[in-house]
Amino acid sequence: MDADRGTLRPLSLRFFDDGVERDYQRQGGAESQTGFRVTTAAAALMWLLAALVIPTGTPIPSDRAIPLSLAMAILNWIAFLLPRAETLDRQDASKLLPCEFEHAGWAR
Repeated sequence: MDADRGTLRPLSLRFFDDGVERDYQRQGGAESQTGFRVTTAAAALMWLLAALVIPTGTPIPSDRAIPLSLAMAILNWIAFLLPRAETLDRQDASKLLPCEFEHAGWAR
């Protein structure tokens, strides 16, 4: 077995060997599937709770807090329900969409 197969690219920290990278992504994705599903379901529930708590406990107007909270809950439920997160990269990408949505100007 070649010793360079496990060498990482300096900037991306991906394996030079595409086969090793693919195996790593799939094995890591399978091992973290339960944790991924638990955290996305918990996030969806927390955003639903936020739709109730934020308008009553903060000065943020309900016409902004409720739609944003419901949209974030829906995005997290989509990530929870879609069985497409077989690799670590796909799990990470599905976590980015709600974060990008939140920071796109809705919270202002």
